[in-house]
Amino acid sequence: MNQKTLGIVLAVAIIVLLITFFSIVILHDNFRSVKFPHLSTPIMIVAGIPKTVAETNDYDTIFRELKEAGVEGFFPLFLYEETPVPQSTGHERDFVPPCRSDSPAFKAMRMNNVKYIVPGEILYASNDDLPTITEDPLRHLINCAGRKAILGVLSYDEPIFNSITPEQAEKLYRRVKEIDSTIPVFLVNAPLPATITENNTTRPITVEEVSWYFSEIRRYTKYADIMGFDVYPIPQRIAQTISPYRPVDEIADGQVVIADYLRWLKENSGNKPYFITLQAFSYKNLGPVWLNNSTDGAPWPTTPELQEMITVAKRGGASYIVWFGPSYLKTAEDELFWQKFLGVLRDSRVKVN
Repeated sequence: MNQKTLGIVLAVAIIVLLITFFSIVILHDNFRSVKFPHLSTPIMIVAGIPKTVAETNDYDTIFRELKEAGVEGFFPLFLYEETPVPQSTGHERDFVPPCRSDSPAFKAMRMNNVKYIVPGEILYASNDDLPTITEDPLRHLINCAGRKAILGVLSYDEPIFNSITPEQAEKLYRRVKEIDSTIPVFLVNAPLPATITENNTTRPITVEEVSWYFSEIRRYTKYADIMGFDVYPIPQRIAQTISPYRPVDEIADGQVVIADYLRWLKENSGNKPYFITLQAFSYKNLGPVWLNNSTDGAPWPTTPELQEMITVAKRGGASYIVWFGPSYLKTAEDELFWQKFLGVLRDSRVKVN
C-alpha cells in the first residue's frame, strides 16, 4: 500500500470514527433531552373497572363508556378483593404479553382512543434479571397495542413502602428508555399515615420518620418522568393521612391534604409534570379494617367531594388525575356509585377550571 492510499484509508477510518462518536453523542443527548410537558387540562385515568363490568368481556362498550365520560387513560387493575386472600377477575392477562394486535382489548382501546398505562412491575419483576432486548415484554407490548396507544409505564408501586430500592427503580426506568425514550415513566408514592403499626402494635408517627420519608422520596425522582402520590382521605377518621407541611399530630381535612401533597410535588419534582391518584371507592371495599380502624359504614366519596377533588387537583397543577378503586366495586350499591362517578367526570369536562 503506497503512502497516498494509506492516507486515504486513514482519513476514511477517522471519518467513520467521528460519525460513530457523534451518533452516540446525539443518541445520548436525545435520551437525556426527552421532556414531557405540564398539561393545562389534566388527563383522566382510571385504574380498573367494577368487577361486574369486567366480567362482561365487552371491551368495546367498556372503553366507549369510559371515553364518553372523559377518561383518556386506563390502567389494567382487576383486583376486586384484598382480604383475606387477594382475588382478581384475571383480566390483567388481556393487557400483557403474550398478546396480539387484534385482541379485543387492544382493538377496543385503539378504536375508542383510550390510552394504556403499562404495569411495569408485572413486566419487570423487581428481583429478576432483565430479559434481552429481543425478548423484552415492553417491546412486544408496543407491537400489540401500538405505540400511540401507550400513555406511559407505571414503575414499582409505592417503592419505599414495598422495599423497592432506587437502584431497582433505575433499572426499570433505563430499560423503558432503551426500548423507547419517548415513553414516560410514572412513579407513585404513598402518603404518610398518622400511625405506624409494628409487631401488631400501633404508635404515632414521629417527626424524624416524616422527614426521612420525604427526603428518601427525592432519591427516586430522577428515575421517573412523572411523579405522584395516591391520597385517599375519605373519611379521614379511617384514612388518617397526614400532610407534608403540617404537624404530625394534625389530621387535616381531606381536601387540604390533597392540596398539600400536590404542593410538595410542585416543589420537589424538578419542574417535571406530576399526577395525583384519588379515591373512587369506599374503605369498606378494601376490607373490614384499615389502619386498625373498622371500615364498617365507611362512605363512598359524595358527588361534591368528587367534584372538589377534581378542582383541587386542577388548581394544584396536576397534569394527570388517576382514579384508584373501581376494580373493588362489586355490589349493587357500588354500581350506583360507579355511575355517579362517571357522571361527575362527564360534568367536569364542560366546567371552566
